[in-house]
Amino acid sequence: MCQAAHLPGIKLALEDLLKLNLMAKTGNEVHGVLLYVTSFARVLMSAVWYKILAGIDICNKVIQARDAILDVEVANIETLLTDLTKLRNNWKCMWNEAKLVVSNLKIEIKLSRRCGGVRRKRARPHDDSTPDANLEEMNDTDDTPEEAYFRKCVLYVLVDNVIAGLTVRFNAVKQLAEKFDFLWKYLTMSESDVKRKTLSLSEQYPAHLNGDEFGKEMQLLPSVHKANFVNAPLKPLDLLNLLTEYRLGDLFPNVCVSLRILLTIPATVASAERSFSKLKLIKNYLRSTMSEERLVDLARLSIESNIAITINFHAVCDLKFFTQKRPGKLFLISQY
Repeated sequence: MCQAAHLPGIKLALEDLLKLNLMAKTGNEVHGVLLYVTSFARVLMSAVWYKILAGIDICNKVIQARDAILDVEVANIETLLTDLTKLRNNWKCMWNEAKLVVSNLKIEIKLSRRCGGVRRKRARPHDDSTPDANLEEMNDTDDTPEEAYFRKCVLYVLVDNVIAGLTVRFNAVKQLAEKFDFLWKYLTMSESDVKRKTLSLSEQYPAHLNGDEFGKEMQLLPSVHKANFVNAPLKPLDLLNLLTEYRLGDLFPNVCVSLRILLTIPATVASAERSFSKLKLIKNYLRSTMSEERLVDLARLSIESNIAITINFHAVCDLKFFTQKRPGKLFLISQY
């Protein structure tokens, strides 16, 4: 557990703060933080959250690093769900890991009833002076009452909620991938399966795709692929770029449209997160009256800065806009 190395230093720093001449309110706050940091529940929950969030973070980084589309996202989320299931079953390792950390720091191994913010519903008020019979009833194994409570009321609840949320996203992405998978698997799929999926996709996008023409294009695409491209299957983006480069867009218009629809479906939400972070930098309190149109344009320039720096602004500035006396007509005149 990587946080265990920092815990002694944090504890020592807080103890040194209490030795200073602090105000009563500040001293109470520091004392409360010290009690929280040096509690077994905090160390245990840190171990649990670290293992869960580390797996999710690695999955997101892999998807973003590969510029992944739906098929890669499905494979990575499926692997993440498998890892979380293994983590749920190997809860004893996290418990022993937390016990080892607190034993080195001489912290009492005591688990609160409200560890991790989970509250159990009780049929009647609980008296802390009486033995905790409920914890013993929960223990159907050789675990201690604290271990049984952590396993059933904390870890299982937490991990099951994470798995449930990921499962919803996994099922949604898997359904989308099954609709579009013929666009990168057409070399290995049968003609009947390809035709069936093209008809299904064209029914979903009737304004953009023609089912009959789309099916004919997909029947012709494998032979064109083998004659002009590499023999290996291509990613959707590579296929679209090659069709454009070889000027085959007029021959496969429906294929190009379907590829563009697929490529506009994001595999991650990182682009949206970057957009919100850019807006915080652009629209501050000094620009509170900025119009929405200008804000969107500045945000686009900031997000696509790699493209913006390649634009020749001198040529753009040489363009003159003027409106003719007749209303409603705007002309663009260049000096060149």
